[in-house]
Amino acid sequence: MRAWAIPLLLLGTRQLLAQGGLLINEVIADDDAARVCAIELFSAGPGAVQLQGYRIAAGTRQAVIQRELLVQAGEVALLTVGTGGDPPDVELDLSTKGATLLLTDPSGTIIQDVFHYPELPAGTSWGRSPDGGLKGTYFRRVGMEGGEERVEAVGPPHPAPTISRTHGVSGPVVRVQGGLQDSIWVSADGRSPEHGAVGVGTVEIPLTRDMVVHARTRSAKRLPSPVATGTFLV
Repeated sequence: MRAWAIPLLLLGTRQLLAQGGLLINEVIADDDAARVCAIELFSAGPGAVQLQGYRIAAGTRQAVIQRELLVQAGEVALLTVGTGGDPPDVELDLSTKGATLLLTDPSGTIIQDVFHYPELPAGTSWGRSPDGGLKGTYFRRVGMEGGEERVEAVGPPHPAPTISRTHGVSGPVVRVQGGLQDSIWVSADGRSPEHGAVGVGTVEIPLTRDMVVHARTRSAKRLPSPVATGTFLV
């Protein structure tokens, strides 16, 4: 039994926890209406599973899988999720802020899986690695191949850099500080950091009047940090 399922059982639920079977394998949630939100299910049991009738709950909302789809043992099925437009496979809202999903059998009495995913930055998903495994990781979309989006596993977002005013060799400066090997993107004209200068570890910019600095750290192996903002009224 997974440790994070125990609190659910202690709260007086009458549901039983299945041993093996169907698992939530990955969640794709996006605030961009042009992108499809989805839940990937993995058949971890010894036989095929018919998905129709299984239930997925997020918070107080619950949806029933309407689609007839047989998933063979060791394989995955991708279900579209949403509440508008074309009828989705699962009529449910997926928050990009993170949530805990509950997967139950068609009777609603047997818990198949309890799956928590963290806040998802744009262009990312959260899933098990490898398929059906206990460990979760972020996945980042990196392009298209054969009409399908390619993804790669990446580490969690960098911590945001610090932005401070200090005194440099030639006068007052704004110092943006990240990790020693972090790439730092900095803008001082109100635009996103990607439109500005790039440095490594520390970036210093001459202080000007009423300056607004935006910065974030990046690397190949982790997701970018949240954008840090510093306002300096001179």
